[in-house]
Amino acid sequence: MSNQPTGDKQRTKFDRIQLFNNYWTAWPHEFNRLMLRYQISHSFLITLLYLWAATVGSSDDCIGNLALTQIPARRKHVEKWLEALVQSGLFRVHKAKLGSQEGSAYCYQESSTFEDWDLLFKVLAHLEFFGGLDDKFSVKQFGEMVASAFKSGEVRLPDGERVEVDDVTKRKIEYIDDALEEGVRRKRS
Repeated sequence: MSNQPTGDKQRTKFDRIQLFNNYWTAWPHEFNRLMLRYQISHSFLITLLYLWAATVGSSDDCIGNLALTQIPARRKHVEKWLEALVQSGLFRVHKAKLGSQEGSAYCYQESSTFEDWDLLFKVLAHLEFFGGLDDKFSVKQFGEMVASAFKSGEVRLPDGERVEVDDVTKRKIEYIDDALEEGVRRKRS
């Protein structure tokens, strides 16, 4: 039995996570390991948990509705995390109309592999490190940076954006770059 998150529920080890009151959902062990490894903001974990529960945890077809107001985290961050999950190709979305009470319809891509998830966590760690959650980056820009990183294997800031860093930070960036390159290499092979 594999502990890697895939769409095949029979082959995936799950934790049972209580979201609220008596509602429980299946949760891949590997997500916890990736969160600890890459130290991404807790708001991403919360967003992923609610999206996972709405899709994989609620139906056999891995489709479910989720409204931004259901996720107890900063709205601007939730919007960016959801955009990243869609732009990475791990989920598809049919956006709800303004004022919808049901929320947007999300579909988990069951063909997703552990390497896809690992690459997403690496990319998000990199973007968060570069200030991707700051207000200077729009949701659209954040999603474009994720999509670009998935295509090229390189995280790039929008034109004109610069980051000044010290030597310790440069070493951290090099470590993240090496990890990202390794993830892309494994994904392509």
